[in-house]
Amino acid sequence: MSKVIRAFLVAIIGFFGTFAALIYFFSGPSTTSYVPAPVSADDSPSSHEPSAINPVPDPPPPPPPKVDSPPDPCIQNWKSCPSLDALIDKYDKIIDARLQCRDEANHRAKYGDPKWPGFWDGGPFRRYSTTDNFKKTAIIHLVETDGQFQNEFGAMAHMEVICTYNLQSSTVTDIQILQK
Repeated sequence: MSKVIRAFLVAIIGFFGTFAALIYFFSGPSTTSYVPAPVSADDSPSSHEPSAINPVPDPPPPPPPKVDSPPDPCIQNWKSCPSLDALIDKYDKIIDARLQCRDEANHRAKYGDPKWPGFWDGGPFRRYSTTDNFKKTAIIHLVETDGQFQNEFGAMAHMEVICTYNLQSSTVTDIQILQK
């Protein structure tokens, strides 16, 4: 058989194989299953006949709807947060505190604009002082250890920035920019 005829036959077989696969794919799954009858001990011909069509069982019922629990009060009110960790994780205005701290530090930079950790690094001021008694003082200290500030020579220097934030008034009360 010549190479041209062999290539032609391979192409035809490939086409019809693909065509058959597409027909099978688009025909959808079968909704019934055919199960042969169990073989009996006497091995008579009647025992080898196929059984009736067994329908597919119904899917299980859906789970009951979830009962919505009341929202965590810490989300809206910092005074109801049981711990500093809960305040940082749940209080919805903590992002405002982080942004205010970043903006105040940007304002106090002497030379150029500082560089802050990006979104994938958690953003600026993702750390905090764990010794704060925020319920008594309404003060938390947000800390950024990876801020970069431009020095008088134009080089970027790593600095630690400590932001004192008043939860009661929602304002930054102090920023400390410390050389590492």
